[in-house]
Amino acid sequence: MKLVYDLSDDYLKVLNEAQGIALSKNKILRNKSSKCLSYLNKVLVVFIPVMVLSLLMMNNYKGMIILFLLDILCLLLFLVRMYSSYSFREKKDFKNTLVINKSGIKDISSFDNIEILFKWSRIKAVVIKNYSVVILTDSPIFFFFNIKDKKRILSILKEYNKDILIIK
Repeated sequence: MKLVYDLSDDYLKVLNEAQGIALSKNKILRNKSSKCLSYLNKVLVVFIPVMVLSLLMMNNYKGMIILFLLDILCLLLFLVRMYSSYSFREKKDFKNTLVINKSGIKDISSFDNIEILFKWSRIKAVVIKNYSVVILTDSPIFFFFNIKDKKRILSILKEYNKDILIIK
């Protein structure tokens, strides 16, 4: 079955949440709980303490400058990653197509016409959060959808794999 979905609504919210889930994949699978920080919150967990440390080191000028520059670098890396992801998706009109069948999940609208197929044995779980539905695999690749498509996605996935782990 072909699943065409659009990520244009709230793309950055969905991406932020999905990246946080993907970075916490092992913890989520181990605890069977979707409680984790979003990507922005993980960056802020690093950003705020380093900023406070740089302010506390007013007496040590070199240490304060180094920590401040590390803080700015961390923030810039986050902004560049989010902007590059957004601009890449914008070129594709925020649309994507998956083919879900007996053999697994195939992404047929990937970059440079490369098709990616994940057999059902490689799909680890489906995680449902506030803004996104994320399909985790046994590799760094993950599929994410807007929460508005939740019912449709879950019904299609259960049709082909009744034993799929769903974490809410």
